[in-house]
Amino acid sequence: MLTLPKKLVPRIEVKLELEGKIILDDRIAKILEGIEKYGSILAASRRSGVPYSRAWEGIAKIERILGDYVIEPKKGGRRGGGTRLTSLGRALLKEHLKIRAWLDRCMETASRGVSALKGLPDLAVAGSNDRALEILVGLLRKKFPELDVEIAWIGSSGGLASLMLEEADIAGVHLLDSATRTYNIPFLKRYWLNGRVRIIRGYKREIGLVSRPDDKV
Repeated sequence: MLTLPKKLVPRIEVKLELEGKIILDDRIAKILEGIEKYGSILAASRRSGVPYSRAWEGIAKIERILGDYVIEPKKGGRRGGGTRLTSLGRALLKEHLKIRAWLDRCMETASRGVSALKGLPDLAVAGSNDRALEILVGLLRKKFPELDVEIAWIGSSGGLASLMLEEADIAGVHLLDSATRTYNIPFLKRYWLNGRVRIIRGYKREIGLVSRPDDKV
């Protein structure tokens, strides 16, 4: 019986869409990034491994959908000229790279937590350290000794990332949205969790400082 290699690494592709049409994917984003760096579509194509014709097709598709240019000619360069991104092209690339970096952080956070476990537990809890959850899990383990439960305290954002990646079943979260002054709910949309999870409100807690009476502050 064949078994999967142990060193398989998950990858998530970022695709920017407009009204159901894919504008930018990882491959063409590499082309735009290369144009910004090398000032040439050909150089960007050779260094990214994306065929030159595919690079041109991708750029033409973006401009056709958006109705504006993402590249423009520039003076100078090895052959007396070159290519550079327009302000629209730079903005598009910046948005793609921002989402790419955010997803990479989510993957890294999740891999340090629940996804690093050997096998999948019956119940996976991730997120901010929560004494109430610890007590509940302890009661579950006591009542159901055969239940395989794993806890990974990887922070509120890590917990939401693990839920998003379906690595965790429960996440302890206490994130305050500064714009709305609301806890947790605004962050569901940011992690694509709207309609996929249910918030169970817990309790309020106070955080303070404790010091020895002989300390001089």
